[in-house]
Amino acid sequence: MPGRAISSSNCITFALLLGSPIGYIMFELFHISYHALIVALFLMAIVFLFIPLPKTDEIRNYRISLKVLSFAYITLALYCVFKSHYSIQLIGVPFLVASTLQAHCLSITHFNLVSPQSITKKFLIKRLYPFFLLCGIYLLSRAVEPHVRITDYASLWLQTTADGDHQACWYSGGTIHWEVLVRIIWLVYYIYLIISCSVLFFQKERICRENLQEFTADYPFTNLTIIRISFLLVILVAINSVLIALCLNQNLCTLLNFGMLMLYGIIGILYLQYPKVYFNIYNSNTEGIQTPVVPTENNGTWSNWKKKIIDSEVYLASGITIQQVCTELCTNRSTLSSLINKEEGCNFNTFINRLRIEKAKTLMKESNLSLLDICLTVGYSDQGNFSRHFKEVTGESPSEWKRKH
Repeated sequence: MPGRAISSSNCITFALLLGSPIGYIMFELFHISYHALIVALFLMAIVFLFIPLPKTDEIRNYRISLKVLSFAYITLALYCVFKSHYSIQLIGVPFLVASTLQAHCLSITHFNLVSPQSITKKFLIKRLYPFFLLCGIYLLSRAVEPHVRITDYASLWLQTTADGDHQACWYSGGTIHWEVLVRIIWLVYYIYLIISCSVLFFQKERICRENLQEFTADYPFTNLTIIRISFLLVILVAINSVLIALCLNQNLCTLLNFGMLMLYGIIGILYLQYPKVYFNIYNSNTEGIQTPVVPTENNGTWSNWKKKIIDSEVYLASGITIQQVCTELCTNRSTLSSLINKEEGCNFNTFINRLRIEKAKTLMKESNLSLLDICLTVGYSDQGNFSRHFKEVTGESPSEWKRKH
């Protein structure tokens, strides 16, 4: 028995000695996480501001969105500077201001990527006025009562006073502390904002996909996937922010900070990949949209136009858009789009790719060109995209079809 007592004592001593350096390391990591996040955010904000972009009207909104994104990163960096010098407080006002601004900036910049024409002054005012309203209400509440520090959940929801009464820090002695109540309402609004922005983004992204398929033959699957992933990361950032707001554990907060650093880094990298498809998205929403003037004899008109498209082989041009075909046929975009949908039963993207695949099949039969050469000849810049479209039309891969025929 004495031996076991000595052993237990040694274990306790060892645990205390081990716990001290681990605690010190976690304390240092906590501060390192903030400093790393601050440096990375400032550097990326500078990149967003000074990255060279063409001075064209089509990409004007994208240039503005980069400035908004830079503001979002700088705002979070300044919040991290503030936070690294002050102890953790549950649902702090600096967090609420920084996080709500982040949510607005990140969501608006991503809305711009899939629906540039929707970013109007009216849209921005509608999205931002609840934030400024909450700021005003909070300042008014602070003018009539002192600030309440919330350092634990017991004080926020329920605590036992000396006389045995149960009170919360937002309601005590029969009095409501409006300053705390406003902060709780603000947090609820922030969660609502995350949900509403997510729903709106995916609605706009679906419409963007439909518009692009009506506008260009080279549907940018990869680029739209990039922006969808980027927005999903924004949602993770928002969830991470809520966890930080509700976290009073320094070790967990350290992990969340490093998670935030990784998420913001990836979002910035993905966002910078997007200009190549932004031209088509902008034009698919704004260029050449007119009231359709469909001739009375649709079938006769369409058969002539289709023959002209095939004979001129305009559909073989890489990156061909419906506006370029309209110029060839001397018509407007809405008229041509309406006829393709009515007579061919598909959108512009599908129609052009069907013609390309038919041309590819002819080349496979009548020439000795490689599949890569055929892919480039019929207007595809990517062989994977060519194979995918070929299988959609024929039910077989290009190599399978060539082997059989």
